[in-house]
Amino acid sequence: MALVRLLRRLARGHTVVSVLHDLPLALQADRLVVLQAGRLRAEGAHDDPALHHALVDVFDGALRIEPLPSPGGVQRYITVPHLPADAAP
Repeated sequence: MALVRLLRRLARGHTVVSVLHDLPLALQADRLVVLQAGRLRAEGAHDDPALHHALVDVFDGALRIEPLPSPGGVQRYITVPHLPADAAP
């Protein structure tokens, strides 16, 4: 998260494009582009429910996106592993 804070400070007034495979870190960005097999699946703000749905779909339901407590600030999210109820133990 310190990297994101540093980039935000250095990027004031500029656009920063990053390729991130760390989903909790990527969810700190203002906007995200979700690709699957090189094709655009979704694009939107970090808090867009449609973007969250696309991310879960890209990972075949193996994760959930949960809000973090954000008193007085911008809502942030984290990913947590998710096993469907019908998954074998």
